[in-house]
Amino acid sequence: QWKEDQTGMLNTLTWSVSEWLTLEGGVNAEQQNNEYRRYRYNFSVPTDFSAPPARIQNDDHYELDNLGDISTLADPAVVESLVKGRV
Repeated sequence: QWKEDQTGMLNTLTWSVSEWLTLEGGVNAEQQNNEYRRYRYNFSVPTDFSAPPARIQNDDHYELDNLGDISTLADPAVVESLVKGRV
């Protein structure tokens, strides 16, 4: 039995200060919750899956929390070419 839940958000904001300067910033947040269980049932023909399992072979649980931010001053190559163009 697999159970995977994932939620997240990615947000960016770009501000053009002038025609030669652009600022960009943002936030990234993610949360992931994974579970895996492998049920073993007693042998029968046909297998009765409505009965409680005889044992649980795997009982794995993983969580991941990820937070981050984004901040850039345009692309360095673009900034360099724009500055050179204005000088």
